[in-house]
Amino acid sequence: MFRFLCRLASLVPALFSLLPLKGCKPAPPPPAVAGVSIPLRYPVLLIGQKTFDVRESEAQLINVPGSSGLNLIERVILDSDGRLFEVTSARPEAGSKPVLLDLGTSPRRHEIILREKKKPSFATLQEMALAEIHAPHSYWSDEPGYAAKAEAKIRSLRSVEELIAACGEYWKWTR
Repeated sequence: MFRFLCRLASLVPALFSLLPLKGCKPAPPPPAVAGVSIPLRYPVLLIGQKTFDVRESEAQLINVPGSSGLNLIERVILDSDGRLFEVTSARPEAGSKPVLLDLGTSPRRHEIILREKKKPSFATLQEMALAEIHAPHSYWSDEPGYAAKAEAKIRSLRSVEELIAACGEYWKWTR
């Protein structure tokens, strides 16, 4: 009888550890079709992860190689109309190969769910860009003077179109 009680006592913590799973819902199925939830005016600028990325079309935006390290959730998207969007969800479409099976070499098409934020002023957009430039471990933090050159470039711009075009070649700012 004592052995039975000891075994039962050892099972109690295991059973309690399963309680948090009681309310878990199964993951939603992957989207059948990739795309963007809100139409955007291209090119668009992805701001975040301590750098910038420009995408010229929806096809470029939704096709992300697994090896790129691009996390859409950690970015905001600025379209050519000056509208700013938060990415609330980015899920690979049904049938995409897992990244580990092809070592991230094939593109994965995503369903990107966006939420439009309040339209920012151009000064606010410049400040967002400057925050990425001055972030620790950013592209511009490697060499002395790079951040100052990049900041001067951002401050010289006068429109959303100029900002998107310049960020498409941000590596040239320090030359």
